[in-house]
Amino acid sequence: MLEADIETHEPAVKSVNRSGASLSDDPAVAPEVAAAVDGKLRDLNGRFNSVADRCRERGEDLKSVGRKLRDFNDSANNLQQWIVPTLETLESKDTAHLDTPQFKEKLSDITMESQDKEDELERLKDVGDTLVQNPKTGDVSKVKDTMTDLGNSWQDLQETLDEKRREAGQRLMPLNVFVYSVIVFFCFLIFIKL
Repeated sequence: MLEADIETHEPAVKSVNRSGASLSDDPAVAPEVAAAVDGKLRDLNGRFNSVADRCRERGEDLKSVGRKLRDFNDSANNLQQWIVPTLETLESKDTAHLDTPQFKEKLSDITMESQDKEDELERLKDVGDTLVQNPKTGDVSKVKDTMTDLGNSWQDLQETLDEKRREAGQRLMPLNVFVYSVIVFFCFLIFIKL
């Protein structure tokens, strides 16, 4: 909006400059009046250019912050769109009914993806912190809320993964006991034959 005001006033400033230059060049105008007009024109041009430069810099700052906010929101949405279905998969009946090797493989795959996504989460936290600390960001409540939501979702995912890993270990216990029992039984049979 301020840029539009500057663009609107620029022709008027140029017109005043042309009028002042022609007045200064007019031999009928007293030299002290011409010098005063030149001084006023320099002052006007200096102020106008200063405001225009600051406005342009502020516009570039706002565009930069806007790009960072957009990138932050897009990345946060992408990560959240990975976390939610992954949690649903972990908690689904289909996953619970997988046999032990498939269950362990599914957990392993999700754990590997989770480790890859953790770097993205850390990068998002850094970007979010930078945006929150930047006074040019303006209202940072949405950034803070997004960071909190992501942190909570990530914690839920990690807790669910831990729970499912324990479950996988418990699934293997009876199998391990059975295998141990079979080994002991065969050792007993071998011992008896000796």
